[in-house]
Amino acid sequence: MSISGHKTRAVFDRYNIVSEADIQNAAGKLERYAEKRKTERAAPPQRVK
Repeated sequence: MSISGHKTRAVFDRYNIVSEADIQNAAGKLERYAEKRKTERAAPPQRVK
C-alpha cells in the first residue's frame, strides 16, 4: 500500500485485481532483467577513449 499510495486497506483491495497471467508475465520480465544484469556485470568494463 505504501508503494501504490493507498491510504486504506479497503481502497487497496478494490484496485488490487491481478490475473494469474499478469503475475506470470511480471515474473518472466524480472527473470529476464536479472539474467541481463548478471551478464552485464560479468562482462569486463569497456575502456573509454
